[in-house]
Amino acid sequence: MQINPSGLIPVLVHNGHPIYESDEILAYASRAAGPGAPSLVPAAAAAQAEMAWWIDYCSLSSSDPTGRAADRLGACIPGLTLPLFAAMIRFVPLRRIAVGLLFHFDRKRPAFFFMAKLLGLRRAMRLPAVAALIDASRRPMRGHLARVEAALGNSAGPWLLGAEFTLADISLACALLRLDETGWLPRFAAAGGLPATLTYYDRVRARPSWQAAIEDMRHPIVDRGVATLRSTALFAP
Repeated sequence: MQINPSGLIPVLVHNGHPIYESDEILAYASRAAGPGAPSLVPAAAAAQAEMAWWIDYCSLSSSDPTGRAADRLGACIPGLTLPLFAAMIRFVPLRRIAVGLLFHFDRKRPAFFFMAKLLGLRRAMRLPAVAALIDASRRPMRGHLARVEAALGNSAGPWLLGAEFTLADISLACALLRLDETGWLPRFAAAGGLPATLTYYDRVRARPSWQAAIEDMRHPIVDRGVATLRSTALFAP
């Protein structure tokens, strides 16, 4: 709370200075990486504008995470992540959830965790408000993934902006990771076919940086939640 009064992560602290919000952290890390690091920002102004559009499209706001779900892919992610949160909360001590109920600025989040802890995964997913949020996120996500599929199919290179890997690819990869962990990505692919998106996702995961930043840093509670979801058939495609 001393680092971020909003009580949210991620937060990057560099030289004693905190940087909030995922997109700001990415941009700051790119600027501060030093002259020997590969550039993640294209040189051309038009490409920079396109990159900024993709970052905004794939991001979510901490103040209104599910706002504008019809317009932004990132706004669909929180609702579609609810099943994973409900699966993971089984492995979190109740006292930790109580701390959230006492101190978190948005009481709806720890309240959901508390209910999921008490009800279990299946019954928590049947709560009307939860089911409605998931449905309101799932419906526009189909269109968003179709847009991503078309963009990747028309790209002149292996990445969103062509030959150059940029911050836009990091933003999209984070969204695809969450959809993969929750099981939505294969469901959407089975329903509509996303060959370019799945190939792109495999390409991102083959990067050494993915191994270092994602695979080598996996949290056991996340892995247990993912395993629980994959063994529980909750949703039709």
